[in-house]
Amino acid sequence: MNVHWTKLEPFLLVWLCFFGACVGSFLNVVIFRLPRRCLSVFSPSRSFCPKCHHAIRWYENLPIISWLVILRGRCAGCAQPISARYPSVELVVTLAFMFLAWRDLVGRWDQPEAWAIYAVHTTFACAILACALIDYDLEVIPDAIDLPGTVLGLIAVTAIPALLGPRLPQLAAWSAQATLALESPLAWWGLPASLLAPLEWVVDLSLRRPTTYPHLCGLAGGMLGAAVGAGFLWVFGRICSRLVGREALGLGDVKFMAMVGALTGWQGALTTILLGSLAGASLGLSSMLIGALPGRERGAGMTSTLRFGPFLAGGAAVAAFLPGRVLG
Repeated sequence: MNVHWTKLEPFLLVWLCFFGACVGSFLNVVIFRLPRRCLSVFSPSRSFCPKCHHAIRWYENLPIISWLVILRGRCAGCAQPISARYPSVELVVTLAFMFLAWRDLVGRWDQPEAWAIYAVHTTFACAILACALIDYDLEVIPDAIDLPGTVLGLIAVTAIPALLGPRLPQLAAWSAQATLALESPLAWWGLPASLLAPLEWVVDLSLRRPTTYPHLCGLAGGMLGAAVGAGFLWVFGRICSRLVGREALGLGDVKFMAMVGALTGWQGALTTILLGSLAGASLGLSSMLIGALPGRERGAGMTSTLRFGPFLAGGAAVAAFLPGRVLG
């Protein structure tokens, strides 16, 4: 990286911090409006108080600052309290943009691929945060996020295989090993060796088209991740439903895991499910123990329904962004 970019680094970080805060403000709109079919994300164009429908003025809509300084946590129209979650979301997104800039861009400001990876990662972070909070509020993960997210994730890992990092499958090595393992069984059963042609084509592609081969590996890794993430969670949900005698896991969680797996590979998908399950089980067990304490009303420490989406989102963030990629 040349000296010019090094001098610009502080200004770029500040700009990304401000941009992240603005994205967080818009994400609050998405979280509130998207699951409510009577509203559009883009219409009305101005934000409003859901209690008195007071149209938010521009200076009342400054990320974080307006809630803290100008409005002081209350609506300017009806003086009712404004949830602290709004500035919290803006702050979390700002910190995510800063962390991912440090992770993906510092030292590589002049590399277009680094900016592309940063754009994908920040979009993914916003998507899993929105899904987690919508699921927490309304017990639903909207298809408008996870289905396009799965498709865009597959496109992203195909175009930028570096997104999968060490999780990128080595198709040529796998194909060569499979060819050696299957040659004798095919001959023994009298089956034609032409059945191995697809495997040989992959090995040949890695030698003849070294620039195309990684993109094929990226697509395969994304598809395998989506299939493992959705498939494993669906089977897990069916087993749990049989054990408890009622629906234990919604299809929204399954589709959410397809999106996560498409961008993190099968290793990231399994890591997400493992971490999400451990966190959810820990909270559920804690609630049961609190409810069983002497002097507490029976069931007082338990919630009626434990949303799994927020736990999966937390696991996805760890699997996708933490250095070293846990268990990946």
